[in-house]
Amino acid sequence: MATTALPTATQSVLTIGLGLVIILVAAITAYLTIARTGRFDDDSTGTRSMTGFLMSGAYVTLWAVYYGVLLIVMALIGLIGKTYAAGSYTFVNGSFVNIEKHPVGDQAIRMITVGISFIVIAGIAHRWHKAKGLALAAGEENPNAPAKKVVRSYVATVSFFAVAIAIVDLLLAAYTLIGIIAPGVFQSGSRTGSLKALLFEAAVLLATGVVFQSTQRIAPAGLRLFGGGSGHHRGDDHNHDHHHDDEPEATVEHAEAD
Repeated sequence: MATTALPTATQSVLTIGLGLVIILVAAITAYLTIARTGRFDDDSTGTRSMTGFLMSGAYVTLWAVYYGVLLIVMALIGLIGKTYAAGSYTFVNGSFVNIEKHPVGDQAIRMITVGISFIVIAGIAHRWHKAKGLALAAGEENPNAPAKKVVRSYVATVSFFAVAIAIVDLLLAAYTLIGIIAPGVFQSGSRTGSLKALLFEAAVLLATGVVFQSTQRIAPAGLRLFGGGSGHHRGDDHNHDHHHDDEPEATVEHAEAD
């Protein structure tokens, strides 16, 4: 009797590997956007580099937590309806035999375990990096200090990708919904499969909305996409305008740091 390689092990490796790819892409994005912000500006307090490192770390770990949440949602949705899983197979007498008693449930448990691992480990790192980075930026009196620019770059970068993800997800959800209404025309497959896909897309939209909203709260009200007020944060304004624009940001940053 010869034993084949276990597909379940491969699935777990691929799941973790995809998360590592997301982390790598996020790290490259953070370096090209957040970490390099304000590098040519005068940094009299010397906080820019550390703030850039901390907010870059917060950015990378944010998407790691996001991935972990979606893994759990995907695993739970996969339990709906009649489902199939690869399981663990052994080659016996010329045929493959599944040695798992509950392949679907076991696969879901493995995905949930990986998802929780990402959420806990990356979540702790995200909270620490973000709180420390915001605290350093909030300590700057100059509203156009490099450290504050780094924080605004973090907000802009996260918001950009969150909006992009939401738009793509809404397009997919709309197509899935139309496929449920007219399955013959769009050849969408089983109705259960389409409903599961629509449910996952709704979860993606919800998770993306939470990321977007929590990140937008860091920025001054006048700089938020759906913020109240039309104030501008300019470096060449009068001192009164500096104080007026910077006050909301400092308040939010201190709140986040706490």
